[in-house]
Amino acid sequence: MAQALDSLDAESFVASVAAICGARRVFVAGWRNSQYLAGYLRWQLIQVRGDVHSLPQAGETIAESLADLNEDDMILIFGFRRRVPAVAKTLALARRKGAKVLYFTDRDAGMEGAADWTVRCPIRGADALDRYAGVMSCLHFFAMGVMREMGGEGRARLARIEQDHEALHEFA
Repeated sequence: MAQALDSLDAESFVASVAAICGARRVFVAGWRNSQYLAGYLRWQLIQVRGDVHSLPQAGETIAESLADLNEDDMILIFGFRRRVPAVAKTLALARRKGAKVLYFTDRDAGMEGAADWTVRCPIRGADALDRYAGVMSCLHFFAMGVMREMGGEGRARLARIEQDHEALHEFA
C-alpha cells in the first residue's frame, strides 16, 4: 500500500483532483477486475459531486455513452493487468474528443502519454492472484482529495443525500 501512495506525483494528484471537481461530467470506466475498482471510486465521488457515470453499463456500448464526450468532461479509466482491447481504444477516443483523462493502471502497462495523468499502482506479489489493497488505498486518497476540493458544495450534496436517506428510511 505504501508503494502505491509513494508513487503518486503531488502535482499530478492536485491537477487531476481539480479536473475531477471541475468537469461537467465524469465517466468512470473499467473492465474485468478493474470494473469493481472503477465502481468503488464512482461510489465515493457521487457522495460529493453529481454527474459521475459508470461505464460500460449493462447492455450498452461505450460509443453510446461517450457520443457527446468533449473537453468539458473527464473520464477515469481503469486498466489493470490482463487489459481488454477496449481500454486502449477508449483512452484514444477520449483523447480525440478532448476530454481530460486519468488512467489508473499497474506498473507494467505501456501506453505512455495515453492520458493526461497516469497513476501506476503495484498489484503483483508472490501469489498467483493480484493484490489490489494498494489500489484501494490510492482510490481512497483520491476520493478524500475530491471531497476536500469540493468544499462546501460537496458537503451540501452529502447533507442532501443524508436527508434523502432519512426520508426514504433506507437504513435501519
